[in-house]
Amino acid sequence: SLVLQFGGAAGTLAALGDRGPQVAKFLAEELTLPLPRIPWHAQRERISETAATLGLLSGTMAKIARDLSLYMQTEVGELSEPPSAGRGGSSTMPHKQNPVAAAAILASAMRVPALLSTVFSGLSGEYQRSLGAWQSEWEVVPEIVRLTAGASHQLACLLPRLTISAEKMRANLDLTHGLIYAEAISLALSEKLNRGSAHKLVESACRRAQSEKRHLRLILAEDPDVRNILNPESLTSLFEPANYLGSADTFIETVLAAARTQSTRKHAAQG
Repeated sequence: SLVLQFGGAAGTLAALGDRGPQVAKFLAEELTLPLPRIPWHAQRERISETAATLGLLSGTMAKIARDLSLYMQTEVGELSEPPSAGRGGSSTMPHKQNPVAAAAILASAMRVPALLSTVFSGLSGEYQRSLGAWQSEWEVVPEIVRLTAGASHQLACLLPRLTISAEKMRANLDLTHGLIYAEAISLALSEKLNRGSAHKLVESACRRAQSEKRHLRLILAEDPDVRNILNPESLTSLFEPANYLGSADTFIETVLAAARTQSTRKHAAQG
């Protein structure tokens, strides 16, 4: 965390005699800053850690923005930024809606790694008063803060406004003619067949589905071995996306619960 830096000319508070620690304590209280054990001006890990944390946050937001922008591609079309006046249109293609917020997030986040290299370079500053190392932080650290804050603002505005196309999602799931459910089918069949036989049966059915351009469910429904194990209703249910979510909801709730707990602790600590 960022704490008080108060060490005098060389980090010993020699000019204050034996009153140095007491003065430092009073100053920290006046500035509402944590008091470190010793002065740290020659050790820049605190600054570097803060900048690195912002860099990680920027990278995470860039990952989100990158994935969202790919979902907005015409070929995928599962998500889109809603149109608004003066935002996202194309000067040459009236029909186009550009992912403006995603682009802004990526443009900001992609600048941060280069700035971080300057901050980390300052870690090797010489002696107690390095020349140029810590001074280089003066411009790049505020810039990292600005870029991260800007990306955060764009993402906070983007997420609640996303337009989701469930129809396109379902259409994309169906592109493989049911092949994405091959694992679920293999596991269901392996309850009666040995695993190797189940895998071989489903693998053969998948190849037929691809070569004949037919849905995997129809291919499997023709197989007597499958019919002996799975009735038509059971087979159909295995090809329903809602039945193949695994522990996704549990994982989501675990993350949200952790975030809520952290937020509650933060607010409690602040007041």
